[in-house]
Amino acid sequence: MKLTLSGALYHNIRYRLSRLAVVLFVVILAVYIYLQVSIFMTQRQIDKQQAILDQKNQELEQLLTDTTFSKLETSRYLKDNLQQLPWSVHIPKVIGIVDSIQSISAGTGSTIQIADLKVSLDEISLRWTVSNLLLLYYSAPERGFLSVLDRFAELDFIENMRVQNYTKWPDWDFQFVLQASVINNDNTTK
Repeated sequence: MKLTLSGALYHNIRYRLSRLAVVLFVVILAVYIYLQVSIFMTQRQIDKQQAILDQKNQELEQLLTDTTFSKLETSRYLKDNLQQLPWSVHIPKVIGIVDSIQSISAGTGSTIQIADLKVSLDEISLRWTVSNLLLLYYSAPERGFLSVLDRFAELDFIENMRVQNYTKWPDWDFQFVLQASVINNDNTTK
């Protein structure tokens, strides 16, 4: 009897293990099929996106070879990177200041002479000779007198104004170089 009971028990355990193996096989088969379908669907999405990307790249190539587009991009670049300076307004201001400074020397015993004037898109440089350094630095607004430096400081299109150097001449005159950076935008007051 012991033999038959243990045989039945052995048969029962074997039956349960085979059922468990069948269930595990079905679950593994279901997971495998799910993964294969998922990979297939993902690959289809990748293929669709690749087709769209290839189409967009062809359109981009056509645009880049189109001369109208090239001209548009060139004009945008020039507009964004090159700025037009309103020199038609700036030059009369500089000339007005130079004229007013030269009129000072006509009415007083002191003299101011322009030796050189250089104007570029980046810098203004003036070489002057003055008989007295007070003309260069001294201002008395209450008397209506502004120094050379203060007159140039009124220009709204320059910055970083400085006297680069000045030299004393044997006849008591001083020669100096006034330099200033030009503000490179159109936002200056007109």
